[in-house]
Amino acid sequence: MNVPDYIEKGKSNMGLGSSLYSLFITKLLDIKTKSATLLT
Repeated sequence: MNVPDYIEKGKSNMGLGSSLYSLFITKLLDIKTKSATLLT
């Protein structure tokens, strides 16, 4: 595998990882907001 391919693969993996991560954070915040609403 040459370097450009490796970099492109890394970029696409980073993109996928960051989108999954942001989705996870959004879900987490949503759950926190819901539980906070239930508690009050």
